Amino acid sequence: DNAFVPTRGFFVSIASEAASTLHDTVSQGTVFFSRFLKLQFTGNGYIPIWRSIVLAGQLRVGRIFPLQLGSRTYPNRAFFLGGVETLRGYYEDELIPQDVADEARRQHTQAQTTTSVVRSGDAFVLLRSEVRFPIYGPLGGGLFADFGNLWSNAANMNPFDLRPTAGAGLRLSTPVGPIAVDYGIVLIRRVDLGEPFGTLHFSIGLF
Repeated sequence: DNAFVPTRGFFVSIASEAASTLHDTVSQGTVFFSRFLKLQFTGNGYIPIWRSIVLAGQLRVGRIFPLQLGSRTYPNRAFFLGGVETLRGYYEDELIPQDVADEARRQHTQAQTTTSVVRSGDAFVLLRSEVRFPIYGPLGGGLFADFGNLWSNAANMNPFDLRPTAGAGLRLSTPVGPIAVDYGIVLIRRVDLGEPFGTLHFSIGLF
């Protein structure tokens, strides 16, 4: 019912992208090429609870399908999680893929994990929920919980193994859309991987 601050209704989006390298490259005897199909689904729903209180929810799922054996995904074409548009307890694009984190823990390479690991993945699942309520005039508040995870290898994807975050924030209505300030907390921290306690986010617009 409103493009900037919806209070009822739903939104569904399906996106696809096909990619192929023009020239295969060889580095240290290894041939690198990308030929894949990237698919992503997004579904938002908005339910008025009482007066001006609204429950907003979002489901996002993405996966990259290789079209040729040996195809690898360029990091800038892969998925990332963390930040104001995904998991608000983490910094932007900070989340380490679950299978990469598991392997680092098995090999006891925590120090390298937090600095040199590529944090992109071929599959992700994200669930977000938020209760929005008025405070005074154009100022409102929000309580949220985000659950999601990322996998470097799509074959390792487990939609039930999600990282939980939660927090609260303020929303200020303006003619160009709401301005939001949120603070998210990582509920189950992987301290050995350098995950933060929480993160402050600023954004223009809401999901």
